[in-house]
Amino acid sequence: MNSSYLNTNLRKLPNLDFEVTEKDFERVDIQQINRTDQVVGKPSKYLVDILKRFVSNKWAVVFTIIFLLIIILAIFAPIISNALGYSAYNPVYSGDVSLIMNLPPRLFHGTYPTITIYNATPSMIQSYQQAGVLVGTPVAIIQGVAYKVTYSPYLYDQLKNIYPILGTDGSGVDIWTKLWTSTQISLGLAFVVSIASIILGVSYGAIAGAFAGKAVDTVMMRFIEIINGVPTIVWLLILGVVLSGSDGTTAVTLNNTTLAISLIFVLWFSPAISTRTYIMKNKDVEYVQATKTLGGSQARIIFLHMIPVVAGRISVIFVNLIPTVIFYESSLVFLNLKATSDLGLGVMLYDSYQVSNVSQMISPIVVFASFTI
Repeated sequence: MNSSYLNTNLRKLPNLDFEVTEKDFERVDIQQINRTDQVVGKPSKYLVDILKRFVSNKWAVVFTIIFLLIIILAIFAPIISNALGYSAYNPVYSGDVSLIMNLPPRLFHGTYPTITIYNATPSMIQSYQQAGVLVGTPVAIIQGVAYKVTYSPYLYDQLKNIYPILGTDGSGVDIWTKLWTSTQISLGLAFVVSIASIILGVSYGAIAGAFAGKAVDTVMMRFIEIINGVPTIVWLLILGVVLSGSDGTTAVTLNNTTLAISLIFVLWFSPAISTRTYIMKNKDVEYVQATKTLGGSQARIIFLHMIPVVAGRISVIFVNLIPTVIFYESSLVFLNLKATSDLGLGVMLYDSYQVSNVSQMISPIVVFASFTI
């Protein structure tokens, strides 16, 4: 068919203002058309879109940085402190403990923070003067009985090379090292419990969701409802008695190991119920039906096709479990259900409730509050 024939016949049609040439009938290179660099705009990637949405939320970025900073300090601060000779369990000085009780914070060499006492006796004033740590002149509050005295404990020869960043507690232990060691233990406990709860709960919930409406799902969900109907504190008491080997006549105190096992038992229900709901919403989508048609096993469908789809929602549940575990750990300390001999943020908070050292009171509260944001 030539172009002259086409143009002759097309001119007979009304209102046609175009011309057909031989170029319009050339073969098209489909590979050239499909090239992505010829398309206006490039295809977006799922992870890139998630990152862009995350960065656009400035508060999410700020609090993520704070959380990562806490994790970094919890990991490396105790290591560095231990290398410098500071321990979370032992006093900063092995001599007279009375010299290092409730020391004020000290950062740099040559600085000598002071302590003010409002009920110093004449004998105390004399001992400070002999040691060379008295700063200024004592002020009489009750003449011959009580004086306002300011002194610097770091002027003692034994303490001139000691630098507790947040001072020391009533036992002479460095608060900075104790704080981050406690945070490390609480975070470790939270991650272990959260990971175990997610693995157990997601597996259980995915199986129940895949068989929704069948006898398997009915039995599995009735089991969760029965267990979940008992208050959490009751389960913790029962598990505390069982795991600690108590005869029931003595007070139950959970250590970090028994607490982790107990919390896993009571916290896996939430991810199980949520996962079942998400799986039920996605079990009849096209790609699942295609996998069934191709002969894919039920286990493959559940663990390779369904669970990855709801991974984003599962990760949110995982993140929320971390502060939940820390709250439980702290609450049990105040209820005398967790041993205070095992360090943790709850123990630090419990200690801060009973002391007058400002650093020891504020520092654990600030770290603990950071997990609630």
